Amino acid sequence: MRTRSLIRRAILSVLLIELLCTLAFVWTALWHERRVRVRALDVTLEGRSDSLIGAVQDAEDPEDTVKVDPTEFSPPSSDVFAVFSETGKRVGASAASPPSVVSIIGIGFRNARADGHYYRVLQRKAIRILDRDENGGEGVRRPVIVVYAMRTDHLWHEILEAASFYVLMSLGLLGISAFVLIVLLRRLFNPLQDLAAEAAVIGMHHL
Repeated sequence: MRTRSLIRRAILSVLLIELLCTLAFVWTALWHERRVRVRALDVTLEGRSDSLIGAVQDAEDPEDTVKVDPTEFSPPSSDVFAVFSETGKRVGASAASPPSVVSIIGIGFRNARADGHYYRVLQRKAIRILDRDENGGEGVRRPVIVVYAMRTDHLWHEILEAASFYVLMSLGLLGISAFVLIVLLRRLFNPLQDLAAEAAVIGMHHL
């Protein structure tokens, strides 16, 4: 009985170690895949915010300095954005932009949630050089703050789909190695079982 208990403990210990290694591998694969996807998303954000900056034009209203020309920029319908003057006044935004997403918070990337959707947000400062007729065509520098956001609801689905190969491979290898180890450990402990069986028949009268 003690030998069988020792075998069980050895098998369970090895399986536990393998399971922990498999979980660590799967977590690393998911982390790497998420890092790659988020980086690709950030590059896309930068490109679309550049296009938005290119759509900033002189404002016809004397009280405003700039405006966003919608004919110069046509983003996907799920994207939201806003453009602010250097004083923080909003001069242009997408339709139904969630205030918590396109508000001025801090320069750089951040994550946000609004109306049940997750967003990846980029806030950046830019200077748009515009030509004014009254200045003889000389370029006028117009500082603006651009906030651009893309939905990331699909991100984890894509990450899990891309990492599913690693997950299935890890589980398959875990099952195969567990079977092989159980067989090997049983064979390894066979001499101990034989020894224990022989020792069990020895009594005080068997010198």
